[in-house]
Amino acid sequence: MLQVTALAQLFLVLCTVLINSIWIVKGGKNFDWKPDINGTNDYTCDLDVCTGNQFDVNRCCACNYIKTNISEFSPLHVEIINNKGESVVILNKKDTGAVNVSIKHSNGWLRFFPSNLCDFKSELKSIDFSYNQIKQWTNLSCLYMLDSLNLTRNSLATVSNSTFIGLYSLRSVDLSFNEIRTIDLYMLSDQSIHLFNIDLSNNLMKTLDASNMIVQDKFFCKIDFSYNEIRGITNTDETLLTNEVNQNGGDIFLQNMREEFYFNELFSYSFKTIEDYQSLFSNFRGTYDIKNSKAHCDCHVARFLKFCPDDFYRIYKAKNNKLVCGSPENLVNVSVIDIPLYNEVFDEMICEVWDHCPRKCKCIEQPRRDRLVIDCSNQSLHTLPAEMPQSLFNLEIDFSDNSIINIDNREYLKRTVEINFERNLLKTVDKTFIENIPMMNSVNLKENQITTLAKEIQNLHPDIFLFNQTEVVCECSSEWIKIWRELKHANKSFEFGCRAENGHGVVIELFSFIDLFCETEKPDNSAIIIGFLVLLSILSFVLTALFFFHFELSILGAKLRRKTHKDWNRDVFISFDEENIEVFIFIQKILKPNLIRKGYKVFSSDDMLFGQSRDLKDEHNVQVEPRDVIIVLSDNFDKPKNINDNCWIMTEFDYCWKKFIGLHIRNLITLNFDSLSSSDLSNRKLKAVKRICPCVLVPDRRHEVLARFETILGAPIRKHAFN
Repeated sequence: MLQVTALAQLFLVLCTVLINSIWIVKGGKNFDWKPDINGTNDYTCDLDVCTGNQFDVNRCCACNYIKTNISEFSPLHVEIINNKGESVVILNKKDTGAVNVSIKHSNGWLRFFPSNLCDFKSELKSIDFSYNQIKQWTNLSCLYMLDSLNLTRNSLATVSNSTFIGLYSLRSVDLSFNEIRTIDLYMLSDQSIHLFNIDLSNNLMKTLDASNMIVQDKFFCKIDFSYNEIRGITNTDETLLTNEVNQNGGDIFLQNMREEFYFNELFSYSFKTIEDYQSLFSNFRGTYDIKNSKAHCDCHVARFLKFCPDDFYRIYKAKNNKLVCGSPENLVNVSVIDIPLYNEVFDEMICEVWDHCPRKCKCIEQPRRDRLVIDCSNQSLHTLPAEMPQSLFNLEIDFSDNSIINIDNREYLKRTVEINFERNLLKTVDKTFIENIPMMNSVNLKENQITTLAKEIQNLHPDIFLFNQTEVVCECSSEWIKIWRELKHANKSFEFGCRAENGHGVVIELFSFIDLFCETEKPDNSAIIIGFLVLLSILSFVLTALFFFHFELSILGAKLRRKTHKDWNRDVFISFDEENIEVFIFIQKILKPNLIRKGYKVFSSDDMLFGQSRDLKDEHNVQVEPRDVIIVLSDNFDKPKNINDNCWIMTEFDYCWKKFIGLHIRNLITLNFDSLSSSDLSNRKLKAVKRICPCVLVPDRRHEVLARFETILGAPIRKHAFN
């Protein structure tokens, strides 16, 4: 019973998935096709016709959806109730209870939609009010089952972006041969709208926005704008044309336009790089059919042909439709696909840029030469304009015949390759300007009043600059200019003239500075001196650290090189002054017993073998190989007791030190019994151990000392090499 229930649940899940998918396969050839979750299943699609990936199949089914599963409609009738053209829908008694109904009232006198359409909201599938006089829309959102709407040959003047909201099942709309002049932005973008075909041909539209050509996250078959007066495409919301937007696309018909077609604005200046531009159109899925329409072949077409010609031919079906130019004059009736062959004519494919172009200037984009030309000549300018247009191309700017005194810092100078300052009032070429022109190929500074040049200009080639005669005086301070030009092998046709003592202009390479007895300019070695002093300071610091903290560094080095030692025989060795009675009692009565009780294997300085000398005992203790060493610091720990004493405790410490540095001992730990400071110790090694290694003080509370040692030592090794 449980198995049957589980199978039944699995079956229900599979059925739910299929019902909510985009299509439901039915038979071997046809399937009932559901275009979206809000639509109906009243359409079939032929798998022999519609093949490919899911996008291709959906697109094909959208164009062939009219093959409906509905066998027949019950017709409704419209009755005009007054001379104003108002009407109502009438249902014959024999059609009462019909599941699918349609209304057809063409070639009539309707001026308004029937007032009771919503009474048939669940049954009405088709409306045909063609060839009437309807002038305004009514709210149709109640007709959620409506499939097709035919309003051709009426007098409608506009289409709102709310006109089709709520019409979930509407797939086909015919608004051709009306008087439509405007349509709202995003006419088809509401989530309840799923139109496949809409005919807006033979109307009076003059502009078309991209938001009504690019339907995001939906697929459609055809939108027809043919036989209108559309001259160009606007792009009010530029976010539509980005690689982040899912542009499913469809066929846009722009055939037989009454006016020449402009490609402006749709392909705006918002692209930052040519790669972004190419990537966008390579991913664009829609097509624009402009058969029998002539294009204005300006910079927009030139840019498209230059950077992505294959996408242009695909999107605009240019090869099939033989798209031709209507302007400029030298390109009239020339096929678009032949334009690149006419290089001299390609130069004429330009357009004027208005956005951010300075008020007194003229900005012309010329894609063939990869440039945006800014002509600001002879405009009585005293300063540089604050901004220039953004462009895919570099700037070439003409500021000649103005009254510009200073070259101000401007962002667009970094995008400029040529700039003309001829016949202005410039007196200096400063450092800021020189550092702000990384792409510059030509700077024309002829006929100015140049008196000084920033020496940073030596980083650039002199042939970039056109000076001719300047007001720079031929004196020792300007000799570097001659040297710069000679070292860089300046072109002799690009002369630099300085002003001699007699006031005459002289080519600077021909002027003899030897006669001026100029002192050789000493190179600026300040950077080298500063660098040397910094290096010397670092070296002094390192040497000082090595001298005063040699042993501290040795301890740190040993800790960094430390690896686990597997041959330790004891946990702890305690080194202390056995002649200090207080220390001796503390070690024997408190520290050592408690460590042993915790499981540590401990031995200390007083564990002597009978008859051994002190030195042999030290050597023996070292051979025991303890893991850690506790050094108990007490008064006079590192000082001899008398003149004949060799301070055996320090000899023991030296053994421990060597073993620690040799990585045989894991750690040196100090137990500061008498609260000694570093100044109380004379041995530098011992001072270093106190500073760097773990240190435990001996307060009145002995339990804190023991707990501290247990933390530092860690777990015992529990190895019984000795009894």
